[in-house]
Amino acid sequence: MQALIPSSFFTLIDADLAQVGTLIQQGLNTDVALIAYAAQHIARSPEQRVRPALALVCAQALGDRGARQQASAAAVDQIHAALALHDNPDLPAEEAPAGLGNAPSVLLGDLLYTGAFRAIVALGDMRVLRVLADA
Repeated sequence: MQALIPSSFFTLIDADLAQVGTLIQQGLNTDVALIAYAAQHIARSPEQRVRPALALVCAQALGDRGARQQASAAAVDQIHAALALHDNPDLPAEEAPAGLGNAPSVLLGDLLYTGAFRAIVALGDMRVLRVLADA
């Protein structure tokens, strides 16, 4: 999907996007190999960059930049990854961070999902949290 988007799009937000990856890895900092692998895959995989990139560009278009928007973009990416794991727990390892079957995939998806909500709660914006909870 990223190949369809011009590279100039990503240059607008490269520094912010790098910080989003760092936030995801920090939020999932653990010695558990599966979780560490998933964090690295989500944070650094080119195909995973489109959703947080869109969130960052939209924030910039609305005049917002910085840590708040980076945290929101990281949450968007974690929610997407969580839902992808829940919907397709048996994807091959090269297509998903967990090709280990249903139980580990669902647990990893739950961890990502709750991590995203933790990040949104840390922002202190009940309006955003309410929209996510209703979704």
